[in-house]
Order: sequence, then structure tokens, then C-alpha cells
Amino acid sequence: MRPDRQELLGEEVLSVTLKQGCSLWLLPQKKVRQKVALLDVECGSLHRGPTSNAPKGIAHFIEHCLFEKLTGDITDRFTALGGDVNASTSFTSTQYTLNCSDNLCQQIDLLFELVFSDFWTSAGIAKERDVITSEIHLYQDDADWGGYKAALHCAYGEHEISAEIAGREEDLAVIDENTLRSWHQAYYRPENMNLFLSGDIEIDAIVETCEQAIARHFISSEAISVPILATVPILPTVKRGIVREFPISHSQLFVVYADRRVEREGRPLLERELALELLLDIAFGPASAAYSEWYERGLISGDSFSADVYTERLFSFCMLSAETPDPQLLSEEIDRVLGDMAVSGQWQQDLSRAKRKAYGQIVRSFESVENCVALMQSAVSCGAHPFDYVKICESLSNEGIESCLQDCLRPGGGGVVYIYPHEEIR
Repeated sequence: MRPDRQELLGEEVLSVTLKQGCSLWLLPQKKVRQKVALLDVECGSLHRGPTSNAPKGIAHFIEHCLFEKLTGDITDRFTALGGDVNASTSFTSTQYTLNCSDNLCQQIDLLFELVFSDFWTSAGIAKERDVITSEIHLYQDDADWGGYKAALHCAYGEHEISAEIAGREEDLAVIDENTLRSWHQAYYRPENMNLFLSGDIEIDAIVETCEQAIARHFISSEAISVPILATVPILPTVKRGIVREFPISHSQLFVVYADRRVEREGRPLLERELALELLLDIAFGPASAAYSEWYERGLISGDSFSADVYTERLFSFCMLSAETPDPQLLSEEIDRVLGDMAVSGQWQQDLSRAKRKAYGQIVRSFESVENCVALMQSAVSCGAHPFDYVKICESLSNEGIESCLQDCLRPGGGGVVYIYPHEEIR
């Protein structure tokens, strides 16, 4: 067991690799009744899979199917113990999250049963196919999701990163028991998992429970080499001015800036993430001159404007979105602000404030068990330590921030999507 203590925060993170290969990360929070466990499996929409020409959406399909066991929906057993469990699939992982107050060890055992115990049947697969197809149809009318995916397509073209994580109907049609079984055996292995826990937890009991649960539920098989996609290419030029219509009342804008940086991991990747977040806060945060001006002019509506950073080992991008009466004008204004920042260097005047704000947000993350677990997962998935967030907030250089303006937040370098109401709604 390796303990790491952050004296300034008064917090301690303990980490250990279990004998079966699963990595365990613990952040004890005494006198906090709530407990949160997040089991992160490196199996996402960007994984190639053990066979060629694998259908898209299979990582998400597995997530759905694993809840069905021989005795019924395993969710009912969590509920009987006072817990709540849910799951989600992203580009590079599938996460199973448990919230509970009592019976933690019993529910951790259930969590490993959930991910390791497969129960593939034709009837179950057909049922989940219908459920996921309904989800896909539902999202087709969702302007936020449609704008987000269209913006990614502007920056990455036909690459898998811009495809639907849930796949397409034609992909779902060819997923069968053999496909699910081969993927599950390839990716759902202890060495391909990280378990993060926070709350008032007994360390020794947790370690023992995890090792016993894995021994009970994991059926060992020969490991298969299944790397994720080696590269996420950046197109020489991005698409701008893509127009989409949705059943909404107000028009929206989506702008994505893909980072052209060389692949990073560990602390350098966290530094990149923080640098981009600081620049976006300085340029477009609620305290910025641009935000105030746009709000007063009515160019942005309420608190609809958002600027988010997505970072992974293989890619990173910034996504800006807003509800606005004039999407084209707002996109021009965004480019103008970024251009002024790059030329004038005035962002340095507001850097201290932005750093203090970021540091405060990091400190507050340790006040919530959900945020503790999310912070640990985010850092470890980048190949870093959770406390690195605190360290880089203090040591981030101006050069590292300025390179973001050159390699990512370039005026005119963002993919732009305009979302308008359907003609009959206008």
C-alpha cells in the first residue's frame, strides 16, 4: 500500500495494485456517511477490439448487457442493500459508479460480479438492442448532443471520435453473443481496471474484499493484445459554418478547437488541461469583459454560455457552446477575442486571478466524495497522481499557457456549427 499525503489540503490518497492486477485508489473521508466507488474499465468507443471490422457501439452495448444476470437485473440487488449503481461509456473507458451509505463491502462484491459475470442470451441482446436503438433516436432530436457531435465532425472528420458512442442501428444489428463474449474477455480483465473509492472506509477490509471478489467472479482466460487507436488525426483545415436544424425555440452555436499538440501523458497532460481551462476562463468566463459585453448586448442568453476542456492521452479539444440569437456573429466575436489575446498578451494580467479560482475549485473538490472519486479517476486516466492537480496549479508557466494559443485556441481554427430552430418553429 502506497500512501501519499498532501499536507496543505490535509488529505491522503492510498494506492495499491491488487494481486490480480486491478489498481485500487482510496481517498478516506472520515465522518462522511456517503461512500462512492467508481470502477473504471479501459474499454471505450475508440477501442479497436480483438477482431477486425468490429461494429461501432459495442463497448456501450456491453455496458447495457452486463446488468442482466441469470437471476434478473442486478440493480435490484444493489437497491436491496441501500445502494445505487449506474454506468456510462466514453471514448476510452466504461465507468460503473456505486453510491451507498452502508453495506459497502457487500456492494463492492456485487460491483465485481456486475462487470465479470456475463450472461449473454439472444433474448437479452434483442431487448438491449431495442433499448439502445430508442436512445439513439432520442438523441437525434437533442440539439445539445447533435451540436456537440457535429462540431467534433468539423474537427476530426470521419474518425471514430466523431461517431456515435452508442453506434448506429446497422452496427447494433450485427452484434451477437460471440462478439460480446470476445470483447468482454479481451477488455474486462483486472489488469485493465482501476477502482476508486472515497468516504469513511476501512482500508484493510476494502483490499481484502476486492481481492476475494475478483477471485470469486473473474474467470481467467488468455489475455489478448487490444490497444486503443494509436492516433487521433487533426485535419489540416476544419469545417466552419455547418448548419443543423432541431425542434428548439432558440438558435445555438457550437465551436470546437482541436489541440494540435504532440501526445502527452502524466503531469504534462494535466498541465495542458489546466492551461486551456485558465485561458478559457480569462477569455470567456463570467468575470471576463467579453462575457459581460455579450450578455449586455443580448448576444448570449443567461448562463447558457459554456467553455469546456476535454483531455485524453490521445487527444484534447475545447468545446464552446451558447444559446444566441446570432450564432454567426458570436462565432466571429469568439475569434476576435482569441486574436486579441494572442497579439496583446493581456491574458497575463488576469492570470493570477484565474489561478486562484482554479486552485479554489481543486480544493473544493476534496469536500465531496463524488468529486474526490472523479478527480482521482481523471488524474490516473492521464497517467498522473491526483495530487498533481495541486502541484501544477502552483508551477504552471506562462510559456505553457501561451503555447495553447498557438496550438489549440487559434482564431479561425475552430470547427463551427450553427443550430437553428426548424422552420415551422421560427
